[in-house]
Amino acid sequence: MLSLLILLILGGKAHAFSPTIQDLEAFAHGHIWRSLFNGTSASDPRFFLHPQGKQNLQLELEKTIELLESTTPVGHTQFRPVCTFPARYQRLAERWPELKSRIDKIECPDLLKWKKTIDAQSISMLYVGPYLNNPASMFGHTLLRFKRKSGEWLNDYNLAFLATTDPNDSPAMYTIKGIAGGYTGYYHLDPYYINANRYNNSERRDIWEYEIPLSPEELDFFMNHLWEVSLNTGFQYYFTSENCSYFLATIFSATHERFKDFPKTFLLHPIEITKYFAQTNSYTFRPSVRKKILHRYALLSGEQNKTRREIERTKTIPQGFTDTQVLDVLIESEKTRNYKRLKFTTAENPYLNELLKTRAVIPQASPPDNIQTRVNPIEIHDPMRLSLGGSTDQLRSRFSLGYHGVRDSEQGLSQWSFVDYLGLETQTRRNKTTINEVLLIDIISLAPMMWDFPEFSWQLKSVFETQCWTCEGEMKQTLQAGLGLSWHFKRFVVWNFLSLDNGIDRRSIKLTPQYQLAGKWVLSKMFSLNFAHEVGLVQEKAEHRTKGSLSYHHKQNHYLSVELRETPVQEEAVVMGTVHF
Repeated sequence: MLSLLILLILGGKAHAFSPTIQDLEAFAHGHIWRSLFNGTSASDPRFFLHPQGKQNLQLELEKTIELLESTTPVGHTQFRPVCTFPARYQRLAERWPELKSRIDKIECPDLLKWKKTIDAQSISMLYVGPYLNNPASMFGHTLLRFKRKSGEWLNDYNLAFLATTDPNDSPAMYTIKGIAGGYTGYYHLDPYYINANRYNNSERRDIWEYEIPLSPEELDFFMNHLWEVSLNTGFQYYFTSENCSYFLATIFSATHERFKDFPKTFLLHPIEITKYFAQTNSYTFRPSVRKKILHRYALLSGEQNKTRREIERTKTIPQGFTDTQVLDVLIESEKTRNYKRLKFTTAENPYLNELLKTRAVIPQASPPDNIQTRVNPIEIHDPMRLSLGGSTDQLRSRFSLGYHGVRDSEQGLSQWSFVDYLGLETQTRRNKTTINEVLLIDIISLAPMMWDFPEFSWQLKSVFETQCWTCEGEMKQTLQAGLGLSWHFKRFVVWNFLSLDNGIDRRSIKLTPQYQLAGKWVLSKMFSLNFAHEVGLVQEKAEHRTKGSLSYHHKQNHYLSVELRETPVQEEAVVMGTVHF
């Protein structure tokens, strides 16, 4: 009956289309058709042509064939079916070539105009480095870039997938809804200059770009599918799994089966998707505005720096001043200070306006920054971590879901900061196993201290542990929050925090003021050393704790460490082997 119905609808000519039920079932349940619907968590019922299409993709396939030559407006865009869902009909023409001539003769001027505006000649994946001052961005971010045939790269288009959140949600509700899929996400197309200003400048994040090889036919299909999913629906958004990176990957998965095995873990980090699609070590690096300014500072002589500081102090430019190097640095520095406040007009920032006017009358062009980096994010270790080891009288194990701890390799990372979450540590001594620690979150955000751009570093840690200042061997929940400064060097970072350690048990809550001095030194690609000394005020008495480790990084995801720890009641040394996966 089904084959006969389709035959009657599409006509009984010599080239009549008459698939078997088996053909339709096989195609409807295969990757090529199912990948067009992302799961399907589409939020708009108009994304489906059949009323039960979301639950039954075979019914959706049958309805799609039935409406091939229909002129009835469908979807959110309200064009005829072939023009609203061009990728679907493209797949039908590939599976059943006898339909191709009928599909090709239908003109879709709005689709062609849209593709001409974007003018995509190739596609690259952009990895934006982490931004720890925003918990939603602490693991980095991924975008796509559509390279145009001509023009400045800033006029290219970027594609992102972003959740539409409720500004009235509290931080707790934001977290709960984000994890539980309480938000809807949508594809966003923006000019590159908008994202360059946001990430490179306002948030001072580096960007790496990896080109993804696609044939002209694959590129055309990619754009057809993007038209379908970006203009006709949103999708249920999960911060930890089906997130920004996941939904960018699904378009590639629908484009060609070689992309269908992209990572689909419960905790999906943007760098994992970047690693999968970056099939070559070749990349383009776009440094943050902070890196550009530091680079320009380093090129100034002592006398030039003295002049720069004097102009910044007085906000006055000497008459006839023509040193373009100093002017360029002053302009970038002042713009950087005002990116978030967006104070660029003459009335809001007359000093910046005077700098720009002075520079404009000097015909000498500014040299390119030409900042290079050996850091390649695809070399970052995998997020999850398992450590096993011990000493002569104990066995110890640790497990963490991620992401980057103080003992881990710094290979592939562009800044000194550490994020660990959802971890467990156990200890076995004399045939008795105890839990030392249940980690919820541990963030150490280290903003480099610069007198020209002063920023605080901060720390937040929530854990159940037996080794806090007031634990006395008992398991307590502790919340530690600290503020401090950090100084960054090429292979070394040192930081210090003033913090409060809030120990909570069933009987009491005890606040312990604490000072910490800590650091990490990357001795080479294979060796690293880290240390921390803490002083806590316990019952009006200062107590000291010291810990440190030397790590040998045998491979990207494997290392061996010797760890030392000294407290008022205990000294210990353990050897731990760690694997990331």
